[in-house]
Amino acid sequence: MFFKQKRQKKAINRIFVQRKVKFVSLEKVKRITFIFEVTEDDNLEAVKFLISYATDKKIEYHGIAINLGKDTSSEAILGHGIKLITKKNLSMIGVPDPSLVSGFINDPSDLFIDFSKNYSFTGEFLSLSSLSTFKVGRHTPEPNPYDLVITNNTEKDSALDFVKSAFFYLKTITPL
Repeated sequence: MFFKQKRQKKAINRIFVQRKVKFVSLEKVKRITFIFEVTEDDNLEAVKFLISYATDKKIEYHGIAINLGKDTSSEAILGHGIKLITKKNLSMIGVPDPSLVSGFINDPSDLFIDFSKNYSFTGEFLSLSSLSTFKVGRHTPEPNPYDLVITNNTEKDSALDFVKSAFFYLKTITPL
């Protein structure tokens, strides 16, 4: 276990992404990228809400679903614009297959959302590698890849509430 964590830390330290951090109001977002853990119960409802919003506003979206469990039923739920990463697509330490995520990482977006409530090396790797101009997350790993972290201290702490809070902040905050 220690060996794996040491290699993961080296992989994280090797990530160097030069991106321009810029707050973008929700009305001006043209492309959204997001990642979520399929095994977290409430993420699918929040993703459906996000996709519905993006479709209504004609915003391009791309997502990556991370399924590190044994359940394979999640493939049927995923729609257009969402790729699934399973254990088969990961290296020994958890780095995703570059051919699967290269477009997601290399194509800049206006907004990146990480739905993950808990730490996941694969999620952190994707978050740090993303070229998105503004990143929103629910937890704070070190190094923190997010520009805005929204936490909800209630017991419910649902992913849907997280997305609605993120949208609220992105609508009400006006850039200088």
